[in-house]
Amino acid sequence: MIIKESFGFIKTDKNRHFTDVLVPRASEYENIQFGSHVSRYSDRDPNTSANNRGEARCWINHITLTTATTVDFAVAFYASRATHQMTAATPYDNALLGWVELNAEDAVNFGNATEYVYATAFQAFAYLDEDGTNELHIGLHNIDASRTKTNFAGKNEGGGASSTGQASPYVTMRIGYIAAG
Repeated sequence: MIIKESFGFIKTDKNRHFTDVLVPRASEYENIQFGSHVSRYSDRDPNTSANNRGEARCWINHITLTTATTVDFAVAFYASRATHQMTAATPYDNALLGWVELNAEDAVNFGNATEYVYATAFQAFAYLDEDGTNELHIGLHNIDASRTKTNFAGKNEGGGASSTGQASPYVTMRIGYIAAG
């Protein structure tokens, strides 16, 4: 059996993705389309009306996050658009697949006073797009106890400058993955 692997990156758009204010302990979720080269599998019966478009499967192995502030972030990956819908009846039935914490003290500034880069490689974990949308379902979580990531315009929801100092007019991510084909 020959296994063919390819690697790729998904890049978020700073004008469309993760543009909301993220106060401490807040989250924002995005669904980013995979390229056509990510393998899709279907375990569903094609003779039923169930979604049989197939599920994107790959291994997430790298994140580079660029932002204009230093905030402790967690980047989480979910199996469907129903990212965080836990209920009392099903407290462990959520879509979380894995996450990576990006600490502010590890952010690097390459001489540009307004741009910080968080980069991390980690033990790859399996990603499965259970809802068959061929999307990478991502959550950006501000896990900082005191600092706020402001919105794209650099304003807090009240309209003023960030009360915690640094504004973050954007966050972009480049997420590396390995796809088996």
